[in-house]
Amino acid sequence: MSQDRKRRDAWYWPAFLVWLLWSASPGWCSPEMAEAIKAFGVTDLEVQSVQALDHQKFNSRIEEAAARGEKWPQEAILVALQFVGAQIRGHTKIVAVRTPPESQSTAEITVTETGYPDDAVAGSRWRLWLTRELTGIWKLQRVLWAQLCSRPGRQFYSASPCP
Repeated sequence: MSQDRKRRDAWYWPAFLVWLLWSASPGWCSPEMAEAIKAFGVTDLEVQSVQALDHQKFNSRIEEAAARGEKWPQEAILVALQFVGAQIRGHTKIVAVRTPPESQSTAEITVTETGYPDDAVAGSRWRLWLTRELTGIWKLQRVLWAQLCSRPGRQFYSASPCP
């Protein structure tokens, strides 16, 4: 083995382990993830990660339903429930709607479901941002999701599989 390789190996592995521990720590995340976690809107529990869900296909489904004369695309809360699923997987589903007083064309809807019959996943939370178009139908602009992981003495939100 060459002297150069020995010197490289001498610092490489310890540096790699320090980086690995630092990047895997719960407090570290990219600026984009930090912004998404803040937008997720949870202040009472740790949020390790969230996932931005693709909503473009669903917006096409909204347009098709509106063209057929269905009424649900005209109600923001019904659009949100169509996206997350109206059935209750757990024993509680809480829907919170926030519309700014200065605008009746935007809405933030949070759907929190708890009581899943699972030993690791206790529930899910979706945060949806919608805008109303001139046609009167509501479309999704952004959707964030995470599941509520639950272990004895610890609960936190994560888009990654619960331990």
